[in-house]
Amino acid sequence: MLVDEASANLVERLALWLQTSGQYVEISQQLPPKNQCNVDHIVHLQGWNASADASVTLLSTILTTVHALALCSEKTPKLWVVTRGGALALECEEAHTINPVQSALFGFGRVIMNEYPSLNCTLIDATFSLDAPEDVVRLGNELLQPDGANEIMLTNQSRYVL
Repeated sequence: MLVDEASANLVERLALWLQTSGQYVEISQQLPPKNQCNVDHIVHLQGWNASADASVTLLSTILTTVHALALCSEKTPKLWVVTRGGALALECEEAHTINPVQSALFGFGRVIMNEYPSLNCTLIDATFSLDAPEDVVRLGNELLQPDGANEIMLTNQSRYVL
């Protein structure tokens, strides 16, 4: 899992939950230069509190990650991009805050889907409270039991497939 300060608390709890589900989890701030092709999944959870000025750095960082993963010849890891306030869902009944930097990342995730289909990229916009234990389980279940949806929005009350 690729983490930063804003997502660290959730990632620690998510990693623990995944480990109790039998998964091996590594947490890092950047893609390890070696062995990135020896993993099954890369979960990107960065830039949640990034300013507009930092958006170029955020997008170039994920682009570097995508390029590294695209070089994997035998087995390409699945890429998950988890944003907070990145999805624009007009029909959503719950109020949620739109984050322009995360919207740019969510949009870039759509480009990844088209340009790098081998990464099997899935976008999850997590607008729920970060404190509730059940939300860790909901996010973990999305990672462990994908249903084929590749653009998902998780709110406090609902799951939307975009």
